[in-house]
Amino acid sequence: MKKILICLLCLGLLTGCNSDEVGTKELETYYSYVEKTLQTQTVQNKSNYYDIKLTMNKLENGTYRFDVIIDNPKVAMQNIEAVVVVNGVNYQTGEFVFPTLGVLESSKYNMTPNQVNKSKGYYKGVDLSGITDNDHIDVRVFVKFKKESDALVVEEYIELSAIYVEPEIIDDNADTSDTPEEAVE
Repeated sequence: MKKILICLLCLGLLTGCNSDEVGTKELETYYSYVEKTLQTQTVQNKSNYYDIKLTMNKLENGTYRFDVIIDNPKVAMQNIEAVVVVNGVNYQTGEFVFPTLGVLESSKYNMTPNQVNKSKGYYKGVDLSGITDNDHIDVRVFVKFKKESDALVVEEYIELSAIYVEPEIIDDNADTSDTPEEAVE
Protein backbone atom coordinates (compact mmCIF):
# COMPACT_ATOMS: atom_id res chain seq x y z
CA MET A 1 0.00 0.00 0.00
CA LYS A 2 2.89 2.37 0.86
CA LYS A 3 4.48 1.68 -2.55
CA ILE A 4 1.25 2.65 -4.31
CA LEU A 5 1.00 5.91 -2.33
CA ILE A 6 4.65 6.74 -3.07
CA CYS A 7 4.10 6.03 -6.78
CA LEU A 8 1.01 8.25 -6.84
CA LEU A 9 2.90 11.03 -5.05
CA CYS A 10 5.78 10.78 -7.53
CA LEU A 11 3.35 10.77 -10.44
CA GLY A 12 1.71 13.91 -9.03
CA LEU A 13 5.08 15.66 -8.72
CA LEU A 14 6.05 14.70 -12.27
CA THR A 15 2.76 16.00 -13.62
CA GLY A 16 3.31 19.30 -11.78
CA CYS A 17 6.76 19.63 -13.32
CA ASN A 18 5.35 19.11 -16.82
CA SER A 19 2.76 21.85 -16.24
CA ASP A 20 5.53 24.29 -15.30
CA GLU A 21 7.44 23.45 -18.49
CA VAL A 22 4.40 24.32 -20.61
CA GLY A 23 4.15 27.67 -18.79
CA THR A 24 7.84 28.31 -19.32
CA LYS A 25 7.58 27.53 -23.04
CA GLU A 26 4.61 29.88 -23.43
CA LEU A 27 6.46 32.67 -21.59
CA GLU A 28 9.55 32.15 -23.75
CA THR A 29 7.37 32.42 -26.86
CA TYR A 30 5.73 35.58 -25.48
CA TYR A 31 9.09 37.25 -24.74
CA SER A 32 10.52 36.26 -28.12
CA TYR A 33 7.49 37.78 -29.90
CA VAL A 34 7.80 40.99 -27.88
CA GLU A 35 11.53 41.27 -28.67
CA LYS A 36 10.95 40.58 -32.39
CA THR A 37 8.21 43.21 -32.45
CA LEU A 38 10.39 45.84 -30.77
CA GLN A 39 13.41 45.12 -32.98
CA THR A 40 11.80 44.80 -36.40
CA GLN A 41 12.32 47.56 -38.94
CA THR A 42 9.62 46.24 -41.29
CA VAL A 43 6.28 47.61 -40.11
CA GLN A 44 3.00 48.30 -41.88
CA ASN A 45 -0.10 50.32 -41.03
CA LYS A 46 -2.55 47.74 -42.43
CA SER A 47 -2.74 44.14 -43.61
CA ASN A 48 -3.79 42.59 -46.89
CA TYR A 49 -5.13 39.54 -45.01
CA TYR A 50 -7.56 41.15 -42.50
CA ASP A 51 -8.83 44.47 -41.16
CA ILE A 52 -7.17 45.87 -38.04
CA LYS A 53 -7.95 48.97 -35.98
CA LEU A 54 -7.16 50.52 -32.61
CA THR A 55 -9.87 52.20 -30.52
CA MET A 56 -9.88 53.90 -27.11
CA ASN A 57 -12.58 54.40 -24.48
CA LYS A 58 -12.47 56.31 -21.20
CA LEU A 59 -13.31 54.29 -18.09
CA GLU A 60 -15.15 55.59 -15.02
CA ASN A 61 -11.96 55.56 -12.92
CA GLY A 62 -10.20 57.96 -15.34
CA THR A 63 -8.05 55.34 -17.10
CA TYR A 64 -8.45 54.35 -20.74
CA ARG A 65 -9.15 51.01 -22.34
CA PHE A 66 -7.57 50.34 -25.71
CA ASP A 67 -8.76 47.63 -28.10
CA VAL A 68 -6.95 46.21 -31.11
CA ILE A 69 -9.65 44.64 -33.25
CA ILE A 70 -8.68 42.13 -35.93
CA ASP A 71 -11.59 41.03 -38.12
CA ASN A 72 -12.91 40.67 -41.67
CA PRO A 73 -10.39 38.01 -42.79
CA LYS A 74 -9.61 37.96 -46.51
CA VAL A 75 -8.08 34.45 -46.34
CA ALA A 76 -8.49 31.43 -44.08
CA MET A 77 -6.22 32.10 -41.08
CA GLN A 78 -5.26 29.16 -38.84
CA ASN A 79 -3.63 29.19 -35.39
CA ILE A 80 -3.60 32.96 -35.00
CA GLU A 81 -1.16 34.35 -32.45
CA ALA A 82 -0.89 38.05 -31.65
CA VAL A 83 0.83 40.38 -29.19
CA VAL A 84 0.13 44.10 -28.76
CA VAL A 85 3.32 45.89 -27.69
CA VAL A 86 2.65 49.30 -26.16
CA ASN A 87 5.39 51.80 -27.03
CA GLY A 88 7.23 53.22 -24.03
CA VAL A 89 6.25 50.45 -21.59
CA ASN A 90 9.02 48.42 -19.96
CA TYR A 91 7.68 44.86 -20.01
CA GLN A 92 10.83 43.41 -18.42
CA THR A 93 9.83 44.53 -14.92
CA GLY A 94 6.96 42.04 -15.02
CA GLU A 95 4.48 44.69 -13.85
CA PHE A 96 2.79 44.88 -17.24
CA VAL A 97 1.90 42.02 -19.57
CA PHE A 98 1.06 43.05 -23.11
CA PRO A 99 -2.28 41.83 -24.49
CA THR A 100 -1.90 38.50 -26.27
CA LEU A 101 -3.97 36.03 -28.26
CA GLY A 102 -3.09 32.36 -28.68
CA VAL A 103 0.29 32.78 -26.98
CA LEU A 104 -0.15 32.45 -23.21
CA GLU A 105 -3.23 30.25 -23.36
CA SER A 106 -3.91 26.87 -24.91
CA SER A 107 -6.93 28.01 -26.95
CA LYS A 108 -6.64 28.06 -30.74
CA TYR A 109 -7.99 30.95 -32.76
CA ASN A 110 -8.90 30.80 -36.44
CA MET A 111 -10.70 33.14 -38.82
CA THR A 112 -12.17 32.19 -42.17
CA PRO A 113 -14.18 34.54 -44.40
CA ASN A 114 -17.93 34.19 -43.76
CA GLN A 115 -17.55 31.35 -41.24
CA VAL A 116 -18.06 31.33 -37.47
CA ASN A 117 -17.99 28.28 -35.20
CA LYS A 118 -16.73 29.27 -31.74
CA SER A 119 -16.86 25.71 -30.41
CA LYS A 120 -14.24 24.75 -33.03
CA GLY A 121 -12.19 27.92 -32.58
CA TYR A 122 -13.44 29.85 -35.65
CA TYR A 123 -14.24 33.49 -34.93
CA LYS A 124 -15.57 36.46 -36.90
CA GLY A 125 -12.93 38.63 -35.29
CA VAL A 126 -10.73 38.94 -32.22
CA ASP A 127 -10.07 41.73 -29.71
CA LEU A 128 -6.89 42.32 -27.73
CA SER A 129 -7.40 44.93 -25.02
CA GLY A 130 -5.51 46.64 -22.25
CA ILE A 131 -5.64 49.57 -19.83
CA THR A 132 -3.51 52.72 -19.87
CA ASP A 133 -3.36 55.98 -17.94
CA ASN A 134 -2.72 57.96 -21.13
CA ASP A 135 -5.37 59.38 -23.44
CA HIS A 136 -3.22 58.48 -26.45
CA ILE A 137 -1.40 55.32 -27.34
CA ASP A 138 1.05 54.00 -29.93
CA VAL A 139 1.30 50.24 -30.39
CA ARG A 140 2.98 47.66 -32.54
CA VAL A 141 0.97 44.54 -33.18
CA PHE A 142 2.64 41.23 -34.01
CA VAL A 143 0.29 38.87 -35.86
CA LYS A 144 1.25 35.33 -36.87
CA PHE A 145 -0.96 32.77 -38.59
CA LYS A 146 -0.91 29.91 -41.06
CA LYS A 147 -2.70 30.41 -44.36
CA GLU A 148 -4.94 27.40 -44.87
CA SER A 149 -4.66 27.50 -48.67
CA ASP A 150 -0.90 26.91 -48.94
CA ALA A 151 0.22 26.30 -45.32
CA LEU A 152 2.43 29.40 -45.52
CA VAL A 153 3.18 30.95 -42.11
CA VAL A 154 2.64 34.71 -42.21
CA GLU A 155 4.16 37.13 -39.68
CA GLU A 156 3.23 40.81 -39.75
CA TYR A 157 4.14 43.85 -37.67
CA ILE A 158 1.60 46.65 -37.73
CA GLU A 159 1.90 50.10 -36.12
CA LEU A 160 -1.26 51.82 -34.91
CA SER A 161 -1.99 55.01 -32.96
CA ALA A 162 -5.09 56.34 -31.23
CA ILE A 163 -6.10 59.44 -29.28
CA TYR A 164 -9.14 59.48 -27.06
CA VAL A 165 -11.57 62.27 -27.93
CA GLU A 166 -14.48 63.11 -25.65
CA PRO A 167 -17.74 62.48 -27.48
CA GLU A 168 -19.62 65.62 -28.44
CA ILE A 169 -22.86 66.05 -26.56
CA ILE A 170 -25.67 67.25 -28.77
CA ASP A 171 -28.51 69.24 -27.18
CA ASP A 172 -31.72 68.28 -28.99
CA ASN A 173 -33.40 71.45 -27.72
CA ALA A 174 -30.77 73.86 -28.99
CA ASP A 175 -31.50 76.12 -31.96
CA THR A 176 -29.22 74.90 -34.74
CA SER A 177 -30.13 77.47 -37.40
CA ASP A 178 -27.32 79.70 -38.55
CA THR A 179 -29.54 82.31 -40.17
CA PRO A 180 -32.05 84.57 -38.52
CA GLU A 181 -35.69 83.87 -39.09
CA GLU A 182 -37.09 85.67 -42.07
CA ALA A 183 -39.92 88.09 -41.53
CA VAL A 184 -43.22 86.87 -42.87
CA GLU A 185 -45.51 89.49 -44.48
